Amino acid sequence: MWARKGPHRTRPPTRRPASAINDSTRALIDAILAEHLDLREVWTRLMDDHDISVSYSSINAYFRSRQGRSA
Repeated sequence: MWARKGPHRTRPPTRRPASAINDSTRALIDAILAEHLDLREVWTRLMDDHDISVSYSSINAYFRSRQGRSA
């Protein structure tokens, strides 16, 4: 139900979209990163060797979130 304030209605806050990277893909990314490859090489290897279609920005976002947890 929306809150009503004056003549306008305000929408409830939206949820963040689910991650494009699932658990099995996370495991693959972590294994490839353990080989000290850069993100572009990780992305290329996922697509070429594992037939996983994922955007570079999704891998970059996962990598940044992973760095934040390990710091």
